[in-house]
Amino acid sequence: MIGLLHENGWLDLGDGSISVEINNPLFQSDSVPGTTTYPFTLPLTPGNRVKLNHPLMRLLAGLGLATEPIQCYVGGLLWKVGTMVFEEFDEQKQEAQVKVVFDAGDLQARVKGKKLAELDLGEIPLALTYDAADYALPMVRNPRFYADVNSAFGGWLNYFHGGQYLTNAGQNTYCIVPFPRLVPLLRRVLATVGYALEGEWLDAAEAGALVVYSDRAADVDVGGLVSAAESFLLQRHVPNMTIGELLVSIQSYLALGYTFDSMRRVVRVHRLADVLADARYLVRRAGPARSRPAERGGFTLQMELEQDDELTKTRDTSWAQLVVGAGQQALSPKAGTLLMEEGLDTLDTARRVLTPAVQAKGGSPALGLGDESRCGLRLLSDYGLQPASDGSLYPLASSGTVNWEGTPVGTLGLHWNNTLYAQRYQAWLAFLDSAPRLDRKVEFYIADLRTLEPTRKELVAGQLCLWEKVSLELHPRRRLETAAFTYRQLPASAV
Repeated sequence: MIGLLHENGWLDLGDGSISVEINNPLFQSDSVPGTTTYPFTLPLTPGNRVKLNHPLMRLLAGLGLATEPIQCYVGGLLWKVGTMVFEEFDEQKQEAQVKVVFDAGDLQARVKGKKLAELDLGEIPLALTYDAADYALPMVRNPRFYADVNSAFGGWLNYFHGGQYLTNAGQNTYCIVPFPRLVPLLRRVLATVGYALEGEWLDAAEAGALVVYSDRAADVDVGGLVSAAESFLLQRHVPNMTIGELLVSIQSYLALGYTFDSMRRVVRVHRLADVLADARYLVRRAGPARSRPAERGGFTLQMELEQDDELTKTRDTSWAQLVVGAGQQALSPKAGTLLMEEGLDTLDTARRVLTPAVQAKGGSPALGLGDESRCGLRLLSDYGLQPASDGSLYPLASSGTVNWEGTPVGTLGLHWNNTLYAQRYQAWLAFLDSAPRLDRKVEFYIADLRTLEPTRKELVAGQLCLWEKVSLELHPRRRLETAAFTYRQLPASAV
């Protein structure tokens, strides 16, 4: 009933069954669990040795072992595409202990240890416009950007005045720093490991507005004058983190969940609040439940502040933490946002502006201050051109939802207590905190395995639930008829 197809042919599996654990990726905020087999014995038959290029000989020769791409067939049909990982060998018995990872596990195997700055994310033409497709150029106050290197610096990134971005002439007053747009950046990052990105959230206005703070100027030295570059390498303007850290941080900061289509190599993005609001459900037949009560320990939400930002050491940053209930479980994304500051435009004191504010050293290839980002993942919402106090327009990116005048310009604030918790996390965390776990043995066949959806509710014995984990046994010659489910029960009002 189960078969593993390597690029060199079908593998010999022997007579033992293979235990599979399917974890619902929506239930972990600090990782993205997927589908994996428990370690099982793979006989090193002559056929397997040839198809796998003699793995034991390679190991003994000190050549190391790469993971092996695998297609998993169940009931004669392709079920998932994944990666086989060798764990140990028994030379006397001529067998290997291996496991196969799918979905998030397959993606993790592909992205393990890969830093964003090491990827080829492409070269982006730089136009001095506020609405470019791949980046934004919002005004940001940072008088320490050049530290002591450039005394002529006016203290603003992407200074905009009189309907245009100002560039240097005579002295180095201005600085151009592109902020990558989050959704195009995610698409480029996943494309480097062969995955695409899908989901309704990606087309939402709130997602399209999100940009990633960068601390690197896109500049060149032209005869001692700092000028904006004609293009920039995107990987020089990304946070100092790995691919995995980026995905997990965005998930836990914005209350999102990922699901995976390993055959199409697609990651789908879901709002957790939308999963709870979805009315779809499937009816399953199951045996009696073994129940465990909910923890009801509450949560402490703690976003990350920019480590080198001197402003965060003196300003009120209480917005970076929110305690829900007893606050026992930590939810701490490696992500956050920047402080906002309403004040005088120091280069035109006739107007006041609302902008992000930082006091941290940046990078400038033109002035020898490095060309790679050292900052963390800090998100802002780009609201395009907005009025200053005198009515003139400037490019605003913000952690909030209003402009200088107090007029609403967005719907999603990036502080826990400024709509982010209420709109995105409150319903989901209340569910996790109150939902008992129900372990049941469920009628489960090959067709069910192929159509299992992490985001779809299930009605079991009159109780509406989301499944958290599914465990099952796949045998080369026996049919699949049951599986062990762990459910999280939804409140009665959801039925």
